[in-house]
Amino acid sequence: GNLFIGLKSINKNGGFRDDFTEKRYIGKFKKTHLVYNGSLIIAVTDMTQERAVVGRIARIPNIEDKKAIISMDLVNVIPKKNIPNNYLYDYFRFSNVCEHLKEFANGTNVLHLKKEVIENFKIILPTQELINRYSNNVEMIYNYMDNLHEKIKKIKN
Repeated sequence: GNLFIGLKSINKNGGFRDDFTEKRYIGKFKKTHLVYNGSLIIAVTDMTQERAVVGRIARIPNIEDKKAIISMDLVNVIPKKNIPNNYLYDYFRFSNVCEHLKEFANGTNVLHLKKEVIENFKIILPTQELINRYSNNVEMIYNYMDNLHEKIKKIKN
């Protein structure tokens, strides 16, 4: 089966969990639920009343399978414009965007954020040149982090 990534893969306050346990999925899935190394996902479900997970973004690290299937509790972030994933990830993760998004989640026991809220969310962007410069500068950092993530996983196994 395919590697399966669920809600438990998201850290409280965002990011991908280092202690991610692999699960497999056999069955049908939508193309929008297929993610790859470096893909961005946002949690649209939360079981904590403090909204610690909903609206939070995570970046898929380098995984051995190179692809995975995400659960219905997550959405795959595919930008409408030519915005590099590492720029978009940092923008969402280290600004107040996720704090703003989580306020749109509702429910009594389980909070749910409609994916349309994320799709229609507008952000202010600098020039494409500035975005590209930023992205090029942080790309090696994320590559380094992915390599460390792989090494840690091998040591644990």
